[in-house]
Amino acid sequence: MTAALRTVAGTLLPGGRSGPEPLEQSLSPQFLDLIGWDWSRRTVVFPAEHPQLGWTPCRVRGCGKPTASQIPLCANCANYYRAAGRPDFDTYIATTYRERRTWGVRPCRVAGCERPWLTEPGALCRSHLRQRRHLGLELEAFLVDARVTPLARWGQCQVGACPRDRATSGPYCGPHRERLRKHRRLDPGLDEQRWRRTEPAVSEDNAVCLLGLEVIAEVRERVPGAPRGGGSIAGMARPRVTTK
Repeated sequence: MTAALRTVAGTLLPGGRSGPEPLEQSLSPQFLDLIGWDWSRRTVVFPAEHPQLGWTPCRVRGCGKPTASQIPLCANCANYYRAAGRPDFDTYIATTYRERRTWGVRPCRVAGCERPWLTEPGALCRSHLRQRRHLGLELEAFLVDARVTPLARWGQCQVGACPRDRATSGPYCGPHRERLRKHRRLDPGLDEQRWRRTEPAVSEDNAVCLLGLEVIAEVRERVPGAPRGGGSIAGMARPRVTTK
C-alpha cells in the first residue's frame, strides 16, 4: 500500500498542493471514483480488491480490516492470536469471530445534523447525546422527537493533517483534543502552533489523508532553506497509511 500511496499522492498533489482545476484533463472520473478521492478532505480510500492499489483484509471472520504483519491478520487480531498462544492458524480462523469495529467518524444520526457522532454505539454528536440523556429516551424515540433539531457543524479540526470536523466549539476533533492533553502533560511548554502543523492524522481503516502534504509544501514555501527532498519536514507532517 505504501507504493500505491506514493503514486496516488504524486498524481493528486503535485508540488504538495492542488485542486480539481489543474487536474481536470489528466484524471478520469473513473480513477477518482476508484480511489474514493474526496477533494475537500484530501482523502484516498484504497479498494482492497484492486491488483495494484489493493490490500489484504484480515482473515478473521467479521473483521476485514487491513493486515499489519506477515500473517494475514490486522494488528488487533494479531495481538489476540499471539495472546492465545499461536494455535494452528487455520483452526483459529475457522473458530474465531470478531465484532466489526468501525474506525472513523460518521454524521450524527439526527436528521440534518452536521456534527460528527461521539461514539459508534451512541451514534449521536456530543450535544444530542447530552440531550437524549436529559430526556431519558431510547435512541429511536429520540430521533423522531419534535424537540430534537439538527445542529450546524463546528468546522474542521485545526490540526493541519486532519480532515475531521471539530467535536465541540474548541479547535480540535475528539482524538486530537485528547492527544493534545497527553502531550501537554508530558511537555507543559509545548508549542501548540507547531504541534498543529506536525501532528499526524487519525487512523481510519484503509483511508489515507494527504492534507499533511499540503502542510509540507507550505512550510517549504515559507521557510528559507527548508528541505526539498524526503527530509525532516516530510517526516514531521507525513500522512499515515492508516491500518489500525
